[in-house]
Amino acid sequence: MSLFRNLLRQTRRLSLQINPSRNGYGVAGVKGFHTTTKNQDLMEFFDDKKNWNENNIKVGRSWKLDELRIKSNTDLHKLWYVLLKERNMLYTMEHECNDQVKLFPNPERIDKVEESMKNIETVVRERNVAYYQLETGETGERPVEEVVNLFGLPETYSKKEYFLPKFMNTRWTKTYLDHGYINSVAVKKFYRLYKEKQYNEERKARNRDFNHVQHLLKRFPNMDMDALKAEYPNVDIEKAKRTKKARGKYFQTLLLLAATSGALTVQAPGGYSYNRFSGPVSGKIVEVQVSPAEGIPAQQHAQYGYDHKTGKINPETAKYDRLKTVDYKAKPDYHFSYGVQDPHHGNQQDHVESRDGDVVRGEYSLVEPDGSIRVVKYTADPKNGFQAIVEKKPGGQPNAPVHYAKKEQTYQEPDY
Repeated sequence: MSLFRNLLRQTRRLSLQINPSRNGYGVAGVKGFHTTTKNQDLMEFFDDKKNWNENNIKVGRSWKLDELRIKSNTDLHKLWYVLLKERNMLYTMEHECNDQVKLFPNPERIDKVEESMKNIETVVRERNVAYYQLETGETGERPVEEVVNLFGLPETYSKKEYFLPKFMNTRWTKTYLDHGYINSVAVKKFYRLYKEKQYNEERKARNRDFNHVQHLLKRFPNMDMDALKAEYPNVDIEKAKRTKKARGKYFQTLLLLAATSGALTVQAPGGYSYNRFSGPVSGKIVEVQVSPAEGIPAQQHAQYGYDHKTGKINPETAKYDRLKTVDYKAKPDYHFSYGVQDPHHGNQQDHVESRDGDVVRGEYSLVEPDGSIRVVKYTADPKNGFQAIVEKKPGGQPNAPVHYAKKEQTYQEPDY
């Protein structure tokens, strides 16, 4: 019996040594506070469950540069990982919504997070550059240089360290410099075709802009030319005004009627002639005071109360009071050109004239009988008056005289 008691006592003592949290009465000890870290599961890659079925989630704006510049490096470091975690969560939710064929709410959240992270990188780089310039006098950025890539095109290359120096790397030197990409016939051909493609794209863009300006001038002849020039600086506005597409339906109808009536028929080796005119109203139309008889057609004198005996308008018999002494005028602006090319008769001349307000500029050329070309350039304005410059240029062969065969006339003796 004593042996059993001793064995039971030793067993109890051994149990207390192995599990000291249990007291002698069999009640487990409980800790009221602990400082262990909180373990997160994979649900951290997903959004909060209350936002899963929402179509619109209220979010704020992105972090601005001025707000980030006043923060410390520690705060920027913490904010970077917060944004990184948020970006991973948004990517996971976007992928899950695509798999579930659901609409991802507020996709602009990804753009805001990326913009904030980009601004943090900008602020950190600014601080690094300022520190290195203060300590070493350099920016601390990786040096870059302009090199030629595999296709013969210039690109920016960021330098990095290599085990072998540049002059000792014979494999790279022979491949790249001696008989490699720079001196390759295939690369030169590709570069030539590439430049040709760029030129064609620029040429097509210029033609598209020029055609668009022509249609604008056709639809809106009174538009502001300064604004049009500012919108299309590479387009010659004056040249576009003189084209056929910029004249409108009125001039096209005249040309069509003339062509159908045979006025513009050209038969080789005969000559031909042309004429073009464009005179849109530019500027503001204003009222001016004129004499009573000015600006009134003769067939409408009776309607306006014009008296031929006195040469004045009778206010009592005038039909329109507003047109008694008022006329409407606008800024003169026109462009016209005409020419004749008749080598058979020797009549070859061209004339171009334009007017902008009170300034007139023109030029005409004429082929003289001896074959020389006489060119006259003239200008007229209120300050300098009319001025002309005459030039004579050597031409080709002189015009040959034209001989017309006379029809023989026969007379028959009258019968008596």
